[in-house]
Amino acid sequence: MVSKKDIQKLKMELLEIRGQCINNCKKIEELDKLRDGFLSSEANEYKALLVADNRTLRAVYDVQTEEEFKSCKMVIQRMANDAQALCKRLDEFEEKFRKYNVPKLSDFTSLLAYVKNLREFMKIWDEEAEKGRGKGEKSLIEWLQQLVQSEREERKNTFAEMKDVAMELGIQISHHLVEYFVLMAERDDIALKLDDVLVMIHHLSVEENSIVIQRFLSVVEFVKRTLRESQKSSMDSRAYASYDETEEEVLHLILREVLRLEVAFCCPDLPMMLTDNVYLSMASHLMKVFENKLKKVNLKMNELKMESSSVGDRDEDRKTPNLLKKELDRKTEPGPLVVLSNIVPYSK
Repeated sequence: MVSKKDIQKLKMELLEIRGQCINNCKKIEELDKLRDGFLSSEANEYKALLVADNRTLRAVYDVQTEEEFKSCKMVIQRMANDAQALCKRLDEFEEKFRKYNVPKLSDFTSLLAYVKNLREFMKIWDEEAEKGRGKGEKSLIEWLQQLVQSEREERKNTFAEMKDVAMELGIQISHHLVEYFVLMAERDDIALKLDDVLVMIHHLSVEENSIVIQRFLSVVEFVKRTLRESQKSSMDSRAYASYDETEEEVLHLILREVLRLEVAFCCPDLPMMLTDNVYLSMASHLMKVFENKLKKVNLKMNELKMESSSVGDRDEDRKTPNLLKKELDRKTEPGPLVVLSNIVPYSK
């Protein structure tokens, strides 16, 4: 006969699992509100665990024999292991998400307040870089600079593939950045917005003189110069720039991907030069990560396009952005949109 004490212990274990699941479901909801997504799988697993918890709790009330008790105990242990593994995955996701989730401009009353918070946020990466340097680690770019100097043909081929990945990702992010400004071209505060973004990107540098950040800054300067030269849009500055909700969200998502690329190539976190296979695996991983992240940028960018079209749907209203886009397209081969074309110079 199973004692009441043992039954009560099983119930407490189930209640503990339930509490853990409920808390983590709330955490997932909070992260989803921050619009990063990719937690639907974990959310479904937690919901399934809660269903199993309720079902097992009912079964515990009916336990009579030692065999039934052992069966319930095994089920609960398996559920506890699943909950612990899920919790670990969620913690890892949250840590990575928080490290890349740059502040949102809409949370601050001025650019000055925003930049102050952005500097505070970037201390995470300042510490990462300092820790890496202290351990003698180098960034991916630094190792690639050594890789290309190798006399082995395989090493040079690996370098070429890594450079192609860096260029492709840089170009994709830059196209979104340029497209963002094209949509803003008619606004009276476009000059201020260009200056705002220059300041924001500048502060996303993990270490001084980052080639990734410098290239993105050159993209913004390129747009700024083209706007002036084209004389197709107003460059009159207002007292401050005004951002609507969708516009701000698009900018926030782009800045996150700028930081992600900066960290991937410029944060010193590699203790040694990798093998060719590991480099290529890393390249494949980066492409997959950015593919998912840039889908979100693209979706939000489409929302901004629709909003812009609804505000000015006459042909003459779209003349300036269309002319500007043609002008930018004409100048981008092999212009600044090839953000990382000189990420690692070939040795002579």
